[in-house]
Amino acid sequence: ARKGEVKNFTGISAPFEAPANPALALDTSHLKLEESVEALLRLLGLEP
Repeated sequence: ARKGEVKNFTGISAPFEAPANPALALDTSHLKLEESVEALLRLLGLEP
C-alpha cells in the first residue's frame, strides 16, 4: 500500500473515517486488555 500498489487503502492513500455511531468504542488508553476483551465478548453475546 505504501508503494502505491494498493489504491484507496485506509490510513495510507485513503483517510480513516470514524463511524458516527459505533456499536463499541474502547478507550485503550484507560482500559486494560482484559477489560476491552470482556466488553467485546459482551457485545457479541459471548459473556466471559
